[in-house]
Amino acid sequence: MSLLHQPHDKFFREAFSRPRVVAEYIRQCFPAPLCDLLHTETLVQQQDTYVDEALQKHITDVVYRCQYGEHGAELDVTLIFEHKSYPDNKVFAQVLRYLCNYIDAQLKDWAPGQLLRPVLAMVIYHGEERWEARSMRDFFGELPPELARFIPFFDFLFDDIGRKSEEELLRTDTIWLRSTLAAFKADSFQNLIMALEFLARAIDDIEKTDPDQLRYIRTIFLYLGKGNLQKKEIMDAIEKVGQPTGERFVSLWEALFGEKEKEVEERAMKKGFQHGMELGLQEGIEKGIEQGINQGIEQGIEKGIEQGIEKGVEQGIEKGIERGLQIGKMEESFHVFRNGLREGIPTDLLVKLTSITQEQAEAWKSLLDHNPGLTWAEVSPKPVK
Repeated sequence: MSLLHQPHDKFFREAFSRPRVVAEYIRQCFPAPLCDLLHTETLVQQQDTYVDEALQKHITDVVYRCQYGEHGAELDVTLIFEHKSYPDNKVFAQVLRYLCNYIDAQLKDWAPGQLLRPVLAMVIYHGEERWEARSMRDFFGELPPELARFIPFFDFLFDDIGRKSEEELLRTDTIWLRSTLAAFKADSFQNLIMALEFLARAIDDIEKTDPDQLRYIRTIFLYLGKGNLQKKEIMDAIEKVGQPTGERFVSLWEALFGEKEKEVEERAMKKGFQHGMELGLQEGIEKGIEQGINQGIEQGIEKGIEQGIEKGVEQGIEKGIERGLQIGKMEESFHVFRNGLREGIPTDLLVKLTSITQEQAEAWKSLLDHNPGLTWAEVSPKPVK
């Protein structure tokens, strides 16, 4: 999967892994007859996915099971997130393949007399261009009944989030769905201001004692901060939100991303460069002396050591620069990881955001659990003496 898709996919999964957000989304975005049929209070997220290797570059899915009708029979509701930021009229073929995967998975445990669960598929699109998704029957046109019965006609629901107006978003009953959909629309400065204003209302309305609500607000803000907009645009938009909420947004930004990001990056790079130079010079000189001694067997020990030291210094500088850049980047990741833990961001989400390994995350978390105030200087690699 392209790295360009990952921030959107991560936020999509995080947002729609909350049953109350999905229940509200169904009530607001599904046709009324379907809403009346579904018992959204029975929604339970499933861990299954029906996206195979061929579909991975196109879609992401979140699957829920719920009861419907008078007798409480079960069906699955699957939300399919379309990766593309531009219309693709062939999406019906991707949905057909997805539904075939879904049916195939049920047939693996099927027994004679057993009925298959129906599925409602909603394709969610968030691109800037308007898109009216076409069904499969549109591609075949009018067919005689004798032929039409051989075509696998089916329907799916389609939601173009990018075309939702502020008035439409305001009609949603909960601040959570409103803030989620607004965050997906935050691809321009004006839409970012709207998303932040919705988020500001969420902060003002929630019960401060509910950690899940606060964590979700941080998740939305984290998504906004990792989007395509420049940091200056985000800070300008925060300024337009006004006080005191703007100050709270700035505090949240600093908690998630460290201090002012540019200052942190410059400081980390400088410290990492110096630290890397110490490590690299030491290792380079040692290696150079060793190489020099070997050369000295033929050229003379004294001259060989002299040449080895010169070569070692040169190698050390090159290695120091490379090591310094690596350490600077690692320090920046440590600050984001540490501050994210303090704010309740899940560890697995922090791993994806900082691009550190799972092993590194577990090691840092173990240290921070014992000492939450741990600094980079206490965990960074030490120069060779």
